Amino acid sequence: MSPYPELLHTVIDTTDTRALAEFYRQLSSLRHRAGDEPSETPESQPGWLVLVDASGVRKLAFQRVDLLPRITWPAHDIPMQIHLDFTVRNAADCNDSVSAPSHSAHR
Repeated sequence: MSPYPELLHTVIDTTDTRALAEFYRQLSSLRHRAGDEPSETPESQPGWLVLVDASGVRKLAFQRVDLLPRITWPAHDIPMQIHLDFTVRNAADCNDSVSAPSHSAHR
């Protein structure tokens, strides 16, 4: 693994993980990660679902949130709800090789 952070997947916030994951699954060539497939029996809304490519590489993840105000894009009143997950071999090594941008996304 590289000493630099590697993108694990893009995460989209949603109040309905199953419906949004199904939309993107049908739109793309992605498939459910093993264990994230819909079941035959009704189930509670999963808190986290992942779609992978044909090689099993994570591409999109869906994170359930209780409340998600409708975005106001292109206005900035309510921003889009998305984030990137990275993985690192060693957090200490990562801190040595990566510095925060001067315009931090965290406020």
